[in-house]
Amino acid sequence: ENAEIPVRLIVVDSISFHFRASKDVYQRTRAVTQLAAFLNSLARRHNLAVVCLNQMTTKVANGRSRVVPALGESWAHAVTTRLLLFADQSNRHICRLVKSPSLPPGIAHYQVTQMGVRDAVAQHLEESGTCVTQCQRAKLNDYHSSATKRCERK
Repeated sequence: ENAEIPVRLIVVDSISFHFRASKDVYQRTRAVTQLAAFLNSLARRHNLAVVCLNQMTTKVANGRSRVVPALGESWAHAVTTRLLLFADQSNRHICRLVKSPSLPPGIAHYQVTQMGVRDAVAQHLEESGTCVTQCQRAKLNDYHSSATKRCERK
């Protein structure tokens, strides 16, 4: 609160690292739930965003394997919004909205540049041979800007 530039984002990488070795499921669930409550309280009290990266792990059951979040259901229920970041077969970056209190599930393409994370919609359209005019680009930017503002208000 006394900082010259207020903190608006906390990133925890990786939230699951500290809990994965725990053999006591009850103790781990309690600790994860308490940490989630603390981070939510911190976010509300100081009007900031908290981003926690959760590792993925392979779960094998009935001879089949699937990739699941490492902290399981206790963490899945504790978070407000859940995004899944991955790359497809063409190595395009995709962000999938899995859980949100105010937005329907969806996907967005993004790119990581020297300037940070950027929208990849206009670039993808240009690469596919579609002409993107300045007006269309402005509409895309307005759309993504308003979507971001909706997320920030929640």
